[in-house]
Amino acid sequence: MFYGGLHMYKLLIADDEVTIRTSLASFFPWEKEGFEVVGTCADGKEVIQFITENRVDVILIDIRMPHVTGIDVAQYIFENKMKIKVVLLSAHGEFTYAQASMRYGVQYYVLKPTKYEELSQVFSELHAQLDIENEVSIRNN
Repeated sequence: MFYGGLHMYKLLIADDEVTIRTSLASFFPWEKEGFEVVGTCADGKEVIQFITENRVDVILIDIRMPHVTGIDVAQYIFENKMKIKVVLLSAHGEFTYAQASMRYGVQYYVLKPTKYEELSQVFSELHAQLDIENEVSIRNN
């Protein structure tokens, strides 16, 4: 799917705080960055269920949630060799905790409270990375 010349990638947003979750889904111009919000989840367990039933390219997920954390989800994706990028939402004090997720292929962190410029930069980079990976994948098939 394309929007204004950009290939659109599917984004899932997960945060246990309803205000953060709905604000991220509603108030950021995802289409401008080349992303379509395909769902929101309140915890990692919902995320795992969603990604087993639906195609998702990127998950923007809170690092700390009850029961199943963002790192647990990143580990699940890594161990199941799913081609889904994970962007962790992290408070300042959780950065060392967030670093542990690097072993599961997490490359991007967005600090809370989220800033427009930071989200825009991270998702612009992610879009370019996904475009390159998809182009390589198409050429190899």
